[in-house]
Amino acid sequence: MLLTAQRHPFANVITGLGIATVVLSAAALTPARAEAQPKQRQSLMALLEPEPLETATEPTSKLRFMRTDRRIASTGDPIWELLLEIPGEPQRRFEAVSGRANRQNADRDRMGSRAPLPSGTYSVGVVEPLAEGAYPDPKPGAALVTEGVYRQCRHPLYRAVLVCSLGVVIALGSVLHLLLLLMLCVLLVGKARREEQALLGILPAYATYRTETPAIVAHCPGLDWRD
Repeated sequence: MLLTAQRHPFANVITGLGIATVVLSAAALTPARAEAQPKQRQSLMALLEPEPLETATEPTSKLRFMRTDRRIASTGDPIWELLLEIPGEPQRRFEAVSGRANRQNADRDRMGSRAPLPSGTYSVGVVEPLAEGAYPDPKPGAALVTEGVYRQCRHPLYRAVLVCSLGVVIALGSVLHLLLLLMLCVLLVGKARREEQALLGILPAYATYRTETPAIVAHCPGLDWRD
């Protein structure tokens, strides 16, 4: 019992030192955590807010549109001046008409006002190419398709256009639309014949396909050729 009683003071001292160490450690960690939080927040914001991309300042073409004091003698419409500025090329100058004389002060924000373009400088962008396969020109190595709608006729798209146009003529009963339909037939037939000449140069099998399949409308004079 005496030995136990003598150990109590040392145990109290050790316990007190342990408590003091824990308190001091907690006090030392608190500022460190307070300082670490802003750093973590800054790094997170840096991830959420990407750095702005550096845009290359390349020279672009510009179109300057200016109104002059000159007018067309017969109509009185004002003459506008176009200045086309292409980097590395001499300046090009054109004369143009934008809007009639009585529509120069019309409201451009109103649809159908026929107001002229406002004078100023316009940026001319680069013409973007169409997607792959968007051009109708046949390519070397292309396969000839003779199944599906192409079994019924060689130009199914032109047939659909003519059928829709014929429906408009019947619905309206208009002689004018009938004349337009005839003009459309002439246009599509000429276009189809030119396309077939290009196909014959790339696809030799198209010659046999042309003799066996109607062109646009089977057995219709002018719309079915197989020569």
